[in-house]
Amino acid sequence: MMMCCMLGLALGVYAQESVFLQQYREKVKAYNQDIKSAGYAVSIRQEAEKSAKADFLPSLSGNANASYTGNPLELYRELPSIETPLYFQGRDTKYGASVTLLQPVYSGGALKAGLEKSRKEKESALYEEKRVTNDVLYQADQYYWNKVACEEMVEVAADFKESVAVLVEVVRHRVEEEYTDRNDLLMAEVKLNDAEFRLEQARNEAEVARLSMNSFSGEASDKVILTDSLVVPLTESRCMNKRWKQPWRIVRNYVLRPIRWLSSSRLPGLPTHGIFPNCLSG
Repeated sequence: MMMCCMLGLALGVYAQESVFLQQYREKVKAYNQDIKSAGYAVSIRQEAEKSAKADFLPSLSGNANASYTGNPLELYRELPSIETPLYFQGRDTKYGASVTLLQPVYSGGALKAGLEKSRKEKESALYEEKRVTNDVLYQADQYYWNKVACEEMVEVAADFKESVAVLVEVVRHRVEEEYTDRNDLLMAEVKLNDAEFRLEQARNEAEVARLSMNSFSGEASDKVILTDSLVVPLTESRCMNKRWKQPWRIVRNYVLRPIRWLSSSRLPGLPTHGIFPNCLSG
């Protein structure tokens, strides 16, 4: 399992050189809902940080009210010293307005703690977005290279079928010339049938891989996505960069170590040859 992961890491490094892979990654990033959701979470945290910063500034608030009285109060008084009676009546409408300017001076560190909390939440959201993006792109690489490998297997199966077909013709000619037994021809034809079955199986797997790749990127099933024709080979000559030279050596040693061990374990069972000089005196 570890070997597969390390080889996958190395393959991911080389795969970055593929233009078609980069185009497919962009399609996946634009379509994937998990990446969009993570991006929305980052936007929310950014707005929360702006709101926390705004709490340090003066806040201006206003209030207004109004009321209407259909039957206002009335006051009627007659005074002996005044010939005309006094008469008072309330207003039909009442309204008012107020404006408040508030500048925080001391809040016990609550504003600073709130700002620090919003910053950490934004940082966490950014890391989560990177994690989700990396996971999705890793899956995209799997779909991409699986489709490329399946198409390459179709070509291999087709070449194998052609080779077996040539072999059948050669055996058939030898049977007609009575150089060989007919059973050999029957065995060759069985091999040809098996090669045809494997070719059809490879084509079906390639089609499934293509449909899976299209589905993951949100493309229609009948649309053809351009890909590489061959899987990127893992060779040390492609690891000239200092950054990846040491990891490549680790992967190579990890892969070759079991092979060397198997080779060395077979040595005791192999025959040995040598020259042993012997001197006789008589």
